[in-house]
Amino acid sequence: MSNFEIFLYSLVQGITEFLPISSSAHLYFLEDVFLWESFGVTFALSAHLGTLLAVILYKGNFITSTLKNIIYHKKDYDFLLFIIISVMPIIFVGGIISFFFNNYYGPNLLIIGIASITGGIILELADRHNIFRISEKKMLSSKLAIFVGFFQILSLIPGMSRSGTVITALRIYNVNREKSMSLSLLTGIPVQIVACSYILFFTSELGTEITKILFFIFIISFFSALVAISFIFSWIKRFSFSLFVIYRIFLGLVILTYIFFYK
Repeated sequence: MSNFEIFLYSLVQGITEFLPISSSAHLYFLEDVFLWESFGVTFALSAHLGTLLAVILYKGNFITSTLKNIIYHKKDYDFLLFIIISVMPIIFVGGIISFFFNNYYGPNLLIIGIASITGGIILELADRHNIFRISEKKMLSSKLAIFVGFFQILSLIPGMSRSGTVITALRIYNVNREKSMSLSLLTGIPVQIVACSYILFFTSELGTEITKILFFIFIISFFSALVAISFIFSWIKRFSFSLFVIYRIFLGLVILTYIFFYK
Protein backbone atom coordinates (compact mmCIF):
# COMPACT_ATOMS: atom_id res chain seq x y z
CA MET A 1 0.00 0.00 0.00
CA SER A 2 1.19 3.49 -0.82
CA ASN A 3 1.32 6.23 1.81
CA PHE A 4 -1.79 7.80 0.29
CA GLU A 5 -3.71 4.52 0.49
CA ILE A 6 -2.68 4.03 4.12
CA PHE A 7 -3.80 7.58 4.88
CA LEU A 8 -7.13 6.99 3.09
CA TYR A 9 -7.63 3.70 4.93
CA SER A 10 -6.99 5.31 8.31
CA LEU A 11 -9.15 8.34 7.57
CA VAL A 12 -12.10 6.25 6.44
CA GLN A 13 -11.82 3.94 9.46
CA GLY A 14 -11.70 6.86 11.88
CA ILE A 15 -14.64 8.69 10.31
CA THR A 16 -16.90 5.67 9.86
CA GLU A 17 -16.22 3.75 13.09
CA PHE A 18 -18.80 5.56 15.21
CA LEU A 19 -21.17 6.78 12.52
CA PRO A 20 -24.03 4.31 11.82
CA ILE A 21 -22.74 3.60 8.31
CA SER A 22 -20.44 0.57 8.85
CA SER A 23 -16.67 0.95 8.80
CA SER A 24 -16.25 -2.64 7.58
CA ALA A 25 -18.39 -1.94 4.50
CA HIS A 26 -16.09 0.91 3.51
CA LEU A 27 -12.84 -0.87 4.28
CA TYR A 28 -13.68 -4.15 2.55
CA PHE A 29 -14.91 -2.22 -0.48
CA LEU A 30 -11.71 -0.15 -0.63
CA GLU A 31 -9.61 -3.28 -0.20
CA ASP A 32 -11.28 -4.84 -3.22
CA VAL A 33 -11.07 -1.70 -5.38
CA PHE A 34 -7.42 -0.92 -4.57
CA LEU A 35 -6.33 -4.57 -4.30
CA TRP A 36 -4.77 -3.95 -0.90
CA GLU A 37 -2.54 -6.63 0.58
CA SER A 38 -3.54 -9.11 3.25
CA PHE A 39 -2.80 -6.79 6.18
CA GLY A 40 -6.38 -5.50 6.00
CA VAL A 41 -7.56 -6.99 9.30
CA THR A 42 -4.36 -5.93 11.06
CA PHE A 43 -4.70 -2.39 9.77
CA ALA A 44 -8.37 -2.23 10.77
CA LEU A 45 -7.68 -3.45 14.30
CA SER A 46 -4.77 -1.05 14.66
CA ALA A 47 -7.12 1.76 13.69
CA HIS A 48 -9.44 0.58 16.48
CA LEU A 49 -6.72 1.56 18.94
CA GLY A 50 -6.96 5.12 17.63
CA THR A 51 -10.74 5.21 17.64
CA LEU A 52 -10.80 3.62 21.11
CA LEU A 53 -8.61 6.40 22.48
CA ALA A 54 -10.81 8.97 20.73
CA VAL A 55 -14.04 7.78 22.35
CA ILE A 56 -12.40 7.45 25.78
CA LEU A 57 -11.11 11.01 25.48
CA TYR A 58 -14.44 12.35 24.21
CA LYS A 59 -16.42 10.62 26.97
CA GLY A 60 -13.63 10.93 29.55
CA ASN A 61 -15.52 13.11 32.05
CA PHE A 62 -18.57 10.85 31.99
CA ILE A 63 -16.49 7.68 32.32
CA THR A 64 -14.47 9.14 35.20
CA SER A 65 -17.51 10.36 37.12
CA THR A 66 -19.32 7.04 36.61
CA LEU A 67 -16.34 5.05 37.88
CA LYS A 68 -16.05 7.33 40.92
CA ASN A 69 -19.75 6.83 41.65
CA ILE A 70 -19.37 3.07 41.42
CA ILE A 71 -16.22 2.87 43.54
CA TYR A 72 -16.78 5.57 46.15
CA HIS A 73 -20.52 6.23 46.24
CA LYS A 74 -21.82 2.73 45.52
CA LYS A 75 -24.15 3.85 42.73
CA ASP A 76 -24.44 3.73 38.92
CA TYR A 77 -24.27 -0.06 39.08
CA ASP A 78 -27.25 -0.17 36.71
CA PHE A 79 -25.18 1.57 34.04
CA LEU A 80 -22.25 -0.80 34.48
CA LEU A 81 -24.58 -3.81 34.36
CA PHE A 82 -26.24 -2.46 31.21
CA ILE A 83 -22.87 -2.18 29.45
CA ILE A 84 -21.76 -5.66 30.53
CA ILE A 85 -25.00 -7.37 29.48
CA SER A 86 -25.25 -5.54 26.16
CA VAL A 87 -21.73 -6.42 25.00
CA MET A 88 -21.53 -10.04 26.14
CA PRO A 89 -23.47 -11.52 23.18
CA ILE A 90 -21.31 -9.91 20.47
CA ILE A 91 -18.07 -10.71 22.30
CA PHE A 92 -19.16 -14.33 22.83
CA VAL A 93 -20.40 -14.91 19.27
CA GLY A 94 -17.51 -12.92 17.78
CA GLY A 95 -15.06 -15.02 19.78
CA ILE A 96 -16.59 -18.26 18.52
CA ILE A 97 -16.34 -17.03 14.93
CA SER A 98 -12.73 -15.89 15.39
CA PHE A 99 -11.49 -19.11 16.95
CA PHE A 100 -13.55 -21.76 15.15
CA PHE A 101 -14.92 -20.33 11.91
CA ASN A 102 -12.40 -17.66 10.93
CA ASN A 103 -11.49 -19.48 7.72
CA TYR A 104 -15.12 -19.35 6.58
CA TYR A 105 -15.77 -15.80 7.71
CA GLY A 106 -14.66 -13.19 5.21
CA PRO A 107 -15.79 -10.18 3.24
CA ASN A 108 -18.49 -10.73 0.66
CA LEU A 109 -19.35 -7.54 -1.21
CA LEU A 110 -22.80 -8.78 -2.16
CA ILE A 111 -23.69 -9.36 1.49
CA ILE A 112 -22.07 -6.04 2.46
CA GLY A 113 -24.08 -4.11 -0.13
CA ILE A 114 -27.36 -5.73 0.89
CA ALA A 115 -26.59 -5.31 4.61
CA SER A 116 -25.77 -1.63 4.15
CA ILE A 117 -29.13 -0.98 2.48
CA THR A 118 -31.14 -3.23 4.82
CA GLY A 119 -29.53 -1.84 7.95
CA GLY A 120 -30.17 1.70 6.76
CA ILE A 121 -33.86 1.02 6.14
CA ILE A 122 -34.28 -0.62 9.56
CA LEU A 123 -32.55 2.35 11.21
CA GLU A 124 -34.91 4.77 9.46
CA LEU A 125 -37.98 2.81 10.53
CA ALA A 126 -36.76 2.62 14.13
CA ASP A 127 -35.81 6.29 14.19
CA ARG A 128 -39.17 7.46 12.82
CA HIS A 129 -41.59 4.87 14.22
CA ASN A 130 -40.67 3.67 17.71
CA ILE A 131 -42.32 0.31 18.37
CA PHE A 132 -42.01 0.36 22.15
CA ARG A 133 -41.95 3.06 24.80
CA ILE A 134 -39.65 2.93 27.80
CA SER A 135 -39.58 5.23 30.80
CA GLU A 136 -36.49 7.12 31.95
CA LYS A 137 -36.23 4.87 35.01
CA LYS A 138 -36.15 1.69 32.90
CA MET A 139 -33.78 3.00 30.24
CA LEU A 140 -30.87 1.04 31.75
CA SER A 141 -32.91 -2.06 32.54
CA SER A 142 -31.57 -5.58 32.02
CA LYS A 143 -34.42 -6.25 29.58
CA LEU A 144 -33.32 -3.44 27.27
CA ALA A 145 -29.65 -4.42 27.66
CA ILE A 146 -30.45 -7.98 26.56
CA PHE A 147 -32.38 -6.66 23.55
CA VAL A 148 -29.50 -4.35 22.57
CA GLY A 149 -27.01 -7.17 23.10
CA PHE A 150 -28.72 -9.65 20.80
CA PHE A 151 -29.54 -6.97 18.23
CA GLN A 152 -25.86 -6.00 18.23
CA ILE A 153 -24.91 -9.51 17.07
CA LEU A 154 -26.23 -8.44 13.65
CA SER A 155 -23.19 -6.16 13.36
CA LEU A 156 -21.04 -9.26 12.85
CA ILE A 157 -22.53 -9.24 9.36
CA PRO A 158 -20.14 -6.95 7.44
CA GLY A 159 -22.03 -3.86 6.36
CA MET A 160 -24.54 -3.80 9.23
CA SER A 161 -22.54 -1.43 11.50
CA ARG A 162 -22.09 -2.03 15.23
CA SER A 163 -22.98 1.57 16.01
CA GLY A 164 -25.98 1.35 13.70
CA THR A 165 -27.38 -1.80 15.34
CA VAL A 166 -27.07 -0.35 18.86
CA ILE A 167 -28.74 2.91 17.85
CA THR A 168 -31.49 1.03 16.01
CA ALA A 169 -32.22 -1.19 19.02
CA LEU A 170 -32.42 1.81 21.34
CA ARG A 171 -34.58 3.85 18.96
CA ILE A 172 -36.99 0.90 18.71
CA TYR A 173 -37.53 1.52 22.44
CA ASN A 174 -37.79 5.29 21.90
CA VAL A 175 -34.54 6.15 23.69
CA ASN A 176 -33.75 9.65 22.41
CA ARG A 177 -31.15 10.11 19.67
CA GLU A 178 -28.45 11.70 21.80
CA LYS A 179 -28.63 9.03 24.52
CA SER A 180 -28.73 6.32 21.85
CA MET A 181 -25.56 7.70 20.32
CA SER A 182 -23.86 7.98 23.72
CA LEU A 183 -24.70 4.39 24.62
CA SER A 184 -23.49 3.29 21.20
CA LEU A 185 -20.10 4.88 21.92
CA LEU A 186 -19.86 3.51 25.45
CA THR A 187 -20.86 -0.05 24.53
CA GLY A 188 -18.20 0.11 21.83
CA ILE A 189 -15.40 0.57 24.37
CA PRO A 190 -15.29 -3.02 25.74
CA VAL A 191 -15.82 -4.43 22.25
CA GLN A 192 -12.86 -2.44 20.93
CA ILE A 193 -10.71 -3.37 23.93
CA VAL A 194 -11.21 -7.03 23.06
CA ALA A 195 -10.42 -6.35 19.38
CA CYS A 196 -7.33 -4.30 20.28
CA SER A 197 -6.08 -7.03 22.62
CA TYR A 198 -6.31 -9.43 19.71
CA ILE A 199 -4.18 -7.24 17.43
CA LEU A 200 -1.62 -6.42 20.14
CA PHE A 201 -0.90 -10.12 20.41
CA PHE A 202 0.17 -10.14 16.75
CA THR A 203 1.95 -6.77 16.53
CA SER A 204 4.77 -8.12 18.69
CA GLU A 205 5.69 -10.37 15.76
CA LEU A 206 5.60 -7.65 13.12
CA GLY A 207 8.65 -5.94 11.64
CA THR A 208 9.71 -2.36 12.36
CA GLU A 209 8.33 -1.04 9.07
CA ILE A 210 4.86 -2.50 9.68
CA THR A 211 4.89 -1.19 13.26
CA LYS A 212 5.50 2.34 11.93
CA ILE A 213 2.58 1.97 9.54
CA LEU A 214 0.33 0.81 12.37
CA PHE A 215 1.32 3.83 14.45
CA PHE A 216 0.53 6.14 11.52
CA ILE A 217 -2.88 4.49 11.14
CA PHE A 218 -3.46 4.89 14.87
CA ILE A 219 -2.80 8.66 14.78
CA ILE A 220 -4.92 9.39 11.70
CA SER A 221 -7.80 7.25 12.96
CA PHE A 222 -7.68 8.94 16.36
CA PHE A 223 -8.04 12.50 15.05
CA SER A 224 -10.58 11.65 12.35
CA ALA A 225 -12.70 9.74 14.89
CA LEU A 226 -12.75 12.76 17.21
CA VAL A 227 -14.02 14.95 14.37
CA ALA A 228 -16.66 12.37 13.38
CA ILE A 229 -17.94 12.01 16.96
CA SER A 230 -18.21 15.77 17.41
CA PHE A 231 -20.04 16.04 14.08
CA ILE A 232 -22.68 13.40 14.76
CA PHE A 233 -23.57 14.78 18.19
CA SER A 234 -23.95 18.24 16.71
CA TRP A 235 -26.07 16.81 13.89
CA ILE A 236 -28.52 14.72 15.94
CA LYS A 237 -29.25 17.64 18.28
CA ARG A 238 -31.10 19.23 15.35
CA PHE A 239 -31.80 16.47 12.85
CA SER A 240 -32.64 12.77 12.57
CA PHE A 241 -30.45 9.88 11.39
CA SER A 242 -31.92 10.14 7.87
CA LEU A 243 -28.69 11.59 6.43
CA PHE A 244 -26.85 8.41 7.40
CA VAL A 245 -29.70 6.23 6.14
CA ILE A 246 -29.56 7.90 2.72
CA TYR A 247 -25.79 7.49 2.66
CA ARG A 248 -26.04 3.80 3.59
CA ILE A 249 -28.49 3.12 0.79
CA PHE A 250 -26.29 5.04 -1.65
CA LEU A 251 -23.18 3.13 -0.51
CA GLY A 252 -24.99 -0.20 -0.85
CA LEU A 253 -26.12 0.65 -4.38
CA VAL A 254 -22.57 1.70 -5.32
CA ILE A 255 -21.19 -1.60 -4.02
CA LEU A 256 -23.85 -3.64 -5.82
CA THR A 257 -23.25 -1.71 -9.05
CA TYR A 258 -19.52 -2.35 -8.70
CA ILE A 259 -20.16 -6.09 -8.26
CA PHE A 260 -22.47 -6.51 -11.23
CA PHE A 261 -20.74 -4.20 -13.73
CA TYR A 262 -17.06 -4.03 -12.79
CA LYS A 263 -16.19 -7.36 -11.12
